[in-house]
Amino acid sequence: MDKLHTTELGVVRSKRNLALDTDHVVDWCRNMISSVESWSWSGMRMLPVTHAMR
Repeated sequence: MDKLHTTELGVVRSKRNLALDTDHVVDWCRNMISSVESWSWSGMRMLPVTHAMR
């Protein structure tokens, strides 16, 4: 997780694609990833499963 990073353009694209209201995109992603309880496969995609999704 310490190596998770992005570029300035990556921040802009992530904010737009995820509809985020924060400039701290990497921190938001770290928090989201660490809050995931397990992962579920859907075809070729890994999807996060959190307590709120159950």
